[in-house]
Amino acid sequence: MQGFTILEGQYQAISANDQGYLWSEQLGLYLGIFDRKLRYFTVDGRLVPTPQEAELQQRQAKEQILLEKQQILSEKEQILLEKEQERQAKEQALLEKEQERQAKERLAAKLRELGINPETI
Repeated sequence: MQGFTILEGQYQAISANDQGYLWSEQLGLYLGIFDRKLRYFTVDGRLVPTPQEAELQQRQAKEQILLEKQQILSEKEQILLEKEQERQAKEQALLEKEQERQAKERLAAKLRELGINPETI
């Protein structure tokens, strides 16, 4: 690959860097071959994405953010579900305790009807 610049009205060859890229003063980028195509490269040698590649990268980044948000939402929903299950378990335990207390009260009342003091048993 060859490139030229005009210097004092004369075409001058542009020297390639170590990677074989040619520096464009006008663009402020290197030009080089990547995947058999002429592509732009930054000063530090990174490939400049094409508009299609940039759009794809943006779309993928947005999809990744959406997936992360959905994951966070799922985790929050799981925490809420676990808290609700804990609340229901506590409520069930209280209900069972109340039923046990009522059963003891009924038994004590029945024993009193029979003339038996439940506290002496």
